[in-house]
Amino acid sequence: MRALILAAGASTRAWPLTATRPKPLLPVANRPHLEYLLAGLAGRVDEVIVVIGYRAAELRRWLLERRGPPRIRTVLQAEARGTGDAVLQARRHLKREFLVLNGDDLFEPVDIDPMIAAPGCAVLVAPVADPRNRGVVRLHGRRIVDILEKPRRPPSRLAAIGMYRLDGAIFPVLRDQPLSSRGENELTQAIAVLARRGRVEAVRRAGLWYALGYPWDLLRANHLQLRRFHRGVSLGAGAEVGRDAALRGTVLVDDGVVLGSRCRVHGPSALGAGARIGAGARVVASVLLPGAVVEEDAIVEHSVLGAGARVGAGARLSSRPKAATVKVRVKGRLIDSGLKRLGAILGDRTDVSPGAVLNPGTLQSCE
Repeated sequence: MRALILAAGASTRAWPLTATRPKPLLPVANRPHLEYLLAGLAGRVDEVIVVIGYRAAELRRWLLERRGPPRIRTVLQAEARGTGDAVLQARRHLKREFLVLNGDDLFEPVDIDPMIAAPGCAVLVAPVADPRNRGVVRLHGRRIVDILEKPRRPPSRLAAIGMYRLDGAIFPVLRDQPLSSRGENELTQAIAVLARRGRVEAVRRAGLWYALGYPWDLLRANHLQLRRFHRGVSLGAGAEVGRDAALRGTVLVDDGVVLGSRCRVHGPSALGAGARIGAGARVVASVLLPGAVVEEDAIVEHSVLGAGARVGAGARLSSRPKAATVKVRVKGRLIDSGLKRLGAILGDRTDVSPGAVLNPGTLQSCE
């Protein structure tokens, strides 16, 4: 069996982190998110086809430089015409049954295995917090009878979460169906047609799953992976720890990180290669991408700092909201993050002035 990973989208909802990289390469516990997905497929499928589009050269280069199973090939989706179009672009490589996985999501082998073993077409489903952003499934026993794409009034919280087992029957449906209201060829719309023909069953999620939809989801993903697979403090090669520096909880420190005297780092936190924390600074439950800098006496709480970002001396990235959960403005809409603690999300090479105070939920880019 082959697997198809959909990794072509521009992921504008995850701005500013995706302004300078494809979302599948965002680091989770200091490893690219896509690496976890490929590791879960290794030994289970014969080949993985990755559909690339946004920043295609960067993603292709990473895939070519990667070592180890599974065998990988790439297919270019030159224009963003939807997930259904992405599957059509890879059609010549997909024979008989195949898996389709969203490149933004993480799935574990405990869920990949039953999807491979399903007797026909299948959709991985799970209850989700906000079903209005997903395809909500209607069930009759284990059989899916319909999929409602992003309904305003969801009949339930049970939704498709981004992994599908399909066969050749999907291709004529994708080829002939009309575009969605978003002007795209939608994969779930085609699967709904097969479901109404009685050809699709539901497989309920049993393992860990997360989706990198919004930029703060990177914090959730890091916290999950750090708590599951790491314990205590891990120091990479050449990392320097200054006098009276304190690291508490689960803290993953990559190669060449410099921790200044009297600084405090509280987990779960991941510090990328070459990151630097100045004397007396405090970092709490945050993610620093490679080369990020927190200068002396600055405070960074529940935040993400892009590669080469800099937080000036004495600046504060606060994570204490005024309401129960932090609201964030994304693409002109106010989105509830669902997090009670959220600081700032800084894009690559973004500078925060010395002494500045950023409110909870701030998204900031150098562009």
